[in-house]
Amino acid sequence: MKKLIVILIIIIISAFTFLSFSTREIILNEDGYYVSEYAYMHKDEWASVNWDNSIYASPVDYLTHVDSLVEDISSYLEEDDWLRENVSDKEGYENLIEMKFHNNNSQASGGRYDEGQAYIPPVVNINIKRAENNVLNVAHELTHVLAPYALSKTLSEGLACHIQDTFTPESPSFISDANHIVSETLKDGQYIIDYLGSTENGKNKLYASDRNELLMYYAYSQSFSEYIIETYGLKTFMTFYQSECKAQDYMTLFNMTRDELIATWLDHLDLRKD
Repeated sequence: MKKLIVILIIIIISAFTFLSFSTREIILNEDGYYVSEYAYMHKDEWASVNWDNSIYASPVDYLTHVDSLVEDISSYLEEDDWLRENVSDKEGYENLIEMKFHNNNSQASGGRYDEGQAYIPPVVNINIKRAENNVLNVAHELTHVLAPYALSKTLSEGLACHIQDTFTPESPSFISDANHIVSETLKDGQYIIDYLGSTENGKNKLYASDRNELLMYYAYSQSFSEYIIETYGLKTFMTFYQSECKAQDYMTLFNMTRDELIATWLDHLDLRKD
């Protein structure tokens, strides 16, 4: 109930923020790009998607929502200073977040998603079919370029799924609840648990081509990450998120080993099933 109230408050705040963004001018520049405060998109990118069934009536609507999400996510993660210092048009709109569409899985690059100190202008590619069917995973991909870099890909994906469900609950990460997916697939998902909260990312296994296995990977990552957020708070999670996930990090932040934290998470899921 407490979590539901928090989510409702965030939605209300987001709605007011969205309305405030609607008064900001979004221009179509001489290069053919629509440019907002934090993002830009070429007119041909917009034209590559059939928006007939979409909630967005125009590129202005779309970038207005992107701007709203960028501010909401940055505020939630307390990363406003980084946002205003880096995602800025003071040196030209190319430093903003470029929004694109393609036929592959949605993905993000640049910003803080790539390891390194130098700022790489972010690019967010959204799957065309998802956009056309109002499966809005924009918040997920924006999280990757706005949140600090994480050595653990399970924590990175877990946070992105959490943000997606928090700020766009009308378009959740999964049709079924992530915890339910874990409970139903636990027998087959042990290999994913082996990588949770670890910098041993096992990319060949975790980023599987099989859709069901990929679904499990994201669901387990979200469930584990949200357990930490709900139990220990977002600040503790973000400290862990930016750590090397070593044994000492577990003891300092949670006063238990990794195996013990995994066990308490699974116990928590068992309690929820009752």
